[in-house]
Amino acid sequence: MFERHSKIFAVAFGVLVVAGLSAWMGKSMTAAAEQEAAVMTTTKEVHGSVTMEQYQAAVDAAAQCLAGRGIAAEIEPARGKFPPELGFAVRSMDDAARAEAAFADCKEMHLDGVASAWRAQTQPTREEADRSFRFLAACMARTAGMAAPTEAGPGDLAAWRSSADPTIRDAANSCVRKRQAEFGF
Repeated sequence: MFERHSKIFAVAFGVLVVAGLSAWMGKSMTAAAEQEAAVMTTTKEVHGSVTMEQYQAAVDAAAQCLAGRGIAAEIEPARGKFPPELGFAVRSMDDAARAEAAFADCKEMHLDGVASAWRAQTQPTREEADRSFRFLAACMARTAGMAAPTEAGPGDLAAWRSSADPTIRDAANSCVRKRQAEFGF
């Protein structure tokens, strides 16, 4: 049995997050999806657009790669426009170094090219990003009772999420979820 000490996820935007998620959401791949994933994910660069099904196939291939190395892979399913996330669980922190090396190899071999193409095609336009930050600023004014800044950006969001005031932190997390529902990112 695995102790859920930690789990590392490679988020689509390339950020590594340590989280305590324990659900395994495996899906079997069709033969066609397996073949497509094998062809598509053995290269570091993917040209053209990537579908959610292709992204899922790449995650599944990387998870199979991890399993072949004795690492318990875990997949967080796709949500809306957010692709699935691949992670792993370790029995102890002593196993983490071996698991992290296998994770990096399997991601590079099966997922990184697809994830890069996905990011490129789903990157919001400047106008979409500006609207989403105006939305966040207005939401923060309503939710946290603070004066809405005339301009908001990534720095403001980082400050709100790391605020010493739990009301502001909670409001920021709530507003980010609302922004994701509204804008899809």
